[in-house]
Amino acid sequence: MAGLKVKEEETQIRDSSGTDIKTFIARPDDKGKHPAVIVVHEIWGLENNIRSIARRLAQEGFVAYAPHLFSGEGPYMNPETIEQAMRVFWTMPRDKMNDEKAVAEVMAKMTEDQRNVVQKIFFNRKEIERKAVSKLSDIMGVMNKDPAVNTGHIGATGFCFGGGLVFQFSTQSDVKGTVVFYGANPDPVQAVENIKAPVLALYGGEDKNINGKIPEMTEQVVKFGKDFHMKIYRNAMHAFFNDTRPTYNREAADDAWKLALDFFRKNLGE
Repeated sequence: MAGLKVKEEETQIRDSSGTDIKTFIARPDDKGKHPAVIVVHEIWGLENNIRSIARRLAQEGFVAYAPHLFSGEGPYMNPETIEQAMRVFWTMPRDKMNDEKAVAEVMAKMTEDQRNVVQKIFFNRKEIERKAVSKLSDIMGVMNKDPAVNTGHIGATGFCFGGGLVFQFSTQSDVKGTVVFYGANPDPVQAVENIKAPVLALYGGEDKNINGKIPEMTEQVVKFGKDFHMKIYRNAMHAFFNDTRPTYNREAADDAWKLALDFFRKNLGE
């Protein structure tokens, strides 16, 4: 089925709070009904790498919705400003990130927009994530009404920040399958008990921050007998799937893509 002609659009989807969510949609360009996948971005927000992944899914026969989950959080929550702010913030040693004086010194070097980004992403992270997961529920509701979507046959995949969000979403929704790319565990991790559908989790072997929490998650998976599959790619780093970043690992990315497609075909249907 690979290589299908694709129809694309950029649109706005109104969520339950009244916020318009910027969304990129890629569909097979035919009159049929298809399974669908929500594609959730990294911390940078909706950028061309994520659009490319949605487009590739559509070429494989899936309807793909890629929302900008920072919609409504301020115009500064865009890929360019987020990257600029994080580049400055990450110059600070990790052991200083709880030092108010050190944080204030770094933030003094930023523009107002960059400071707003840091405030959202680092200091209001839990609230940002909570609202983002709520937006995913609203997006899924719209997808189930899309004439091109086979209602009820919806999965989700996400990367980094988005990987953690879809993992969390799997504990709170009727999504039919979830592919987590190097995402954080659900919070609390015991929420794994609520997962109703299969999960595939893909990690880079050199991603120590994320991987350090894998054992406590797998303990819950075993405890509750969940349909869970995991692969850790030796020598691959965090964000190994993103071909626009220096961390890209083609061998790991190609294998992960094949596993993800096979997983969605099995759990969502052709």
